[in-house]
Amino acid sequence: MTLDHALEEELGRAFGGPAIPVGASGMQPPFARRILDGLRRLAGEQVAVATPVLLCASPARYPLQRLLEPFLPKVVVLSPLEVPALVEVQSVGILR
Repeated sequence: MTLDHALEEELGRAFGGPAIPVGASGMQPPFARRILDGLRRLAGEQVAVATPVLLCASPARYPLQRLLEPFLPKVVVLSPLEVPALVEVQSVGILR
């Protein structure tokens, strides 16, 4: 799965900057709910078959993984640069 560019920018603003400590979030609850619900819809039944991967190029990747862990522990958040060039990637959707 990938993030819509506008959503990725919004995440960057919510988690961005050195002033926000690790584990803290500037994310509003409705925004967090939107992300969680969207990922649940996209991952759907795929969670039973394979580990869902969310590609997130922003600096918000690590805080986003921490946000998802309690609710969607099987979702792995990676930067596109962490995927080896030889690995074939198939997108199942874009989180908007």
